[in-house]
Amino acid sequence: MKHQIQHPLLVVGAHMVSESDFIAAFQAYHDALQDPAAKVESIRPLVNEHLEQLIGRLPGATVQNAARQRAMTELDRIEDMAKEKAVEVAAEVEKAETEVREKVAEVTARPTVFVEPENPEVGSAFTVGFSGSSGDPHAWIGIYSAGASHAEHGSNWLYVGGTQQPREGKVAGSVTFIGDQYVAGDYEARLFRNNGHELMASISFTISAQPEPEPEPEPEPEPEPDEPADALMEAFSVFDRDGNGVIDIDELRHMMVALGENLSEDEIRATLAEADADGDGVINFEEFKVIMLMDRSGPEAVEAEPEEEPEPEPEAEPEPEEEPEVITASSGLSIADVSDHLDTLKLFGDKRRYIESLSDEVFDFTLKIEKMEKTIGIGLADEFRGGETCIGTVDEIGVGVRMPNTMDLHVGKEVFVEAKLLEYRSVVKRFEFEHL
Repeated sequence: MKHQIQHPLLVVGAHMVSESDFIAAFQAYHDALQDPAAKVESIRPLVNEHLEQLIGRLPGATVQNAARQRAMTELDRIEDMAKEKAVEVAAEVEKAETEVREKVAEVTARPTVFVEPENPEVGSAFTVGFSGSSGDPHAWIGIYSAGASHAEHGSNWLYVGGTQQPREGKVAGSVTFIGDQYVAGDYEARLFRNNGHELMASISFTISAQPEPEPEPEPEPEPEPDEPADALMEAFSVFDRDGNGVIDIDELRHMMVALGENLSEDEIRATLAEADADGDGVINFEEFKVIMLMDRSGPEAVEAEPEEEPEPEPEAEPEPEEEPEVITASSGLSIADVSDHLDTLKLFGDKRRYIESLSDEVFDFTLKIEKMEKTIGIGLADEFRGGETCIGTVDEIGVGVRMPNTMDLHVGKEVFVEAKLLEYRSVVKRFEFEHL
């Protein structure tokens, strides 16, 4: 849930500015500073400018000065909180990096050898990798039959520089042995400190005989392809930015933006909760597949192209008639119907698309006004600019209706409404309409 910032600015005239306008500005500043890459010096001037516009709508210099002082104090407090959090995050990152370096140092300090591939075939070359060597140019690696003494290498050895002539001393690296001089069987690769036989590390491995070639099977018809799992895994890897095998809340936020889902913080957290089937607070690959495959008809689903119809013979154009007056008719769809269907949808993108599909529907209902707010927004028609948004409930469902600025309205009044649906505001659980 978002942090709610309270501020003691007074609500002044209904046609001026309210406390909620200031709270919205503070909340926007708080949210912007949650991004670790956010720069206070570039964001703060924009917030200051916006607040000055709000303060300028307050009555009188005394009220404006008091509001300005309180607003700047609140912004400073938000900024201090963000800086404290940034310090904490930096300390956690530094601690994690230190632990990683210590682990790497611990692993690399311990002499080890390994063979790649683990079980080479007869006749094929193989590589012996090593770390934690002495750094002496005369450190060397020998290949032995299992159980043989250190002297029984049969000239199957190389210095860590890669040849039988001493070169640079290496603490870590690899050398390659030609495989055609070995028969199938069990072997050991041994790392020695210098020209002597002081063993530092060893590993057992098997050289296997080449398998007999199998007869080629008759070709089988290829099955219908499913959506490729490797493509989903590749997408999962892109969103799993830290590569830990799960998608956390921050990575989900970036994922929703990449998928074109413009969700609020509460909606992102709700999406995480819905997808997190095992309740561990993150999304694993199986849960990720549910999100990506939701509401798909299949990878091969292609919209059928309409058949071409013959063009009709041209007809004589009729005489123009007067267009009848358009009468808006109610669809008969109730707000409760919409709310019930909305509850069946899991993804917020599906919910938004469902609401958008109802843009041509007409809803009629009686609304008892419980609260009134000034209608604000971008691109308002002239008839709604400066008007009121009336808020109440219909069938116990939250409803807000933009009303024309010519209507005489007050709290407690019952009005009959014919309106179109604009959006569903999930945070406040309210349908927003515009009066026709």
